Amino acid sequence: MEHPLPHDIIDGANADPAHVVFVLHGILGSRRNWRSFTRRLAKQYPDWRYITVDLRGHGDAHGLPGPHTVDACAGDLARLATALDVQPRAVIGHSFGGKVALRYAALTPDGLEAVWSLDSPPGRWHRGAGGDEIARVFAAIRSLP
Repeated sequence: MEHPLPHDIIDGANADPAHVVFVLHGILGSRRNWRSFTRRLAKQYPDWRYITVDLRGHGDAHGLPGPHTVDACAGDLARLATALDVQPRAVIGHSFGGKVALRYAALTPDGLEAVWSLDSPPGRWHRGAGGDEIARVFAAIRSLP
């Protein structure tokens, strides 16, 4: 892979390379958001390897060519899996990362056994049902110098 995504590998004590989980952050986060959580998972489920990933435009993953879409992020994950020579059996994603996890599952279903999409309803975002609050936050950010 010419431009691998920044990532951390957190192995359980008996990590099996065939038991891999990608862990994805939300829209304003980075792989560091999941450090404590994945360490606890690795202690509780020591047969697994957890790979926390900075999605494009987040954390240390800057400079990737556009478009910067959910599809592009899912493609980045597929390329990262190839570069690391792993086939994740599960993907855990929070918020925006949950949408990326669902798209990754649609693109690369072979070997994937579980997708946890946390705080991320499937489908497109629509105004209302919390969307108005998000729109107000973005409007406030855009109004700043």
